[in-house]
Amino acid sequence: LDIHTPVAAIADMLGHIDGVLLMAVEVGRSGQKFDPLVLKKIAELRLKEFEGDICMDGGLDSEEIKQCLEKGANQFAVNSALWKAKDIDKKLEELRSLR
Repeated sequence: LDIHTPVAAIADMLGHIDGVLLMAVEVGRSGQKFDPLVLKKIAELRLKEFEGDICMDGGLDSEEIKQCLEKGANQFAVNSALWKAKDIDKKLEELRSLR
């Protein structure tokens, strides 16, 4: 779901899908800032008893991943946080340790 599409748009499908990708930024540009409004979508999916994977994409670094984990997301697509890191391997290890 892009940042502007509500969970209601897929509510009827939740029992038939294995995962949802939630965008936390506008689609199309790398390096955008994470929009915390997407946290409500994670919580809403879990309140609807969606047990599938919730993958987050856009503006993610350690703090944002922690917030998403707390709400129930379990997969993360990370780009800028890795490319901006001085040591990509170390940064990846840090991010993986958050689980």
